[in-house]
Amino acid sequence: MKLSFVSAYTRQGKTWNLIMIPTALFDHGQGFASHFSAIFSPIAGEYDLMGKHPEAEQTIRNAGKYESMMEELKTLVLPELELIESRIAGPSKELSTIMKQIRKTITKRNHKVRLLWPSTW
Repeated sequence: MKLSFVSAYTRQGKTWNLIMIPTALFDHGQGFASHFSAIFSPIAGEYDLMGKHPEAEQTIRNAGKYESMMEELKTLVLPELELIESRIAGPSKELSTIMKQIRKTITKRNHKVRLLWPSTW
């Protein structure tokens, strides 16, 4: 059974935030775009792709644009994700830790009450 990135990361006892997964996706997308661009942009005179494959002319011309667009997409989206992380996810994690502490205190108090007045329970 194949585990997803999130479940595997969580099972290792590590915590992840909202930024990690999109950053990894953008990094991999950017790497794919650079490899894609390298494949479709050989050294001049080494191999004539457009002459051999005229039907792929548009793909060959847009390979470099794809790489720059992926880089631009990353630079535009990551600041927004960081803003969401700082304003929404961060306070909600803080609230979660506070709620855990409150639950722990309530449970502790209930146990104490049971010890003092066992007949009422």
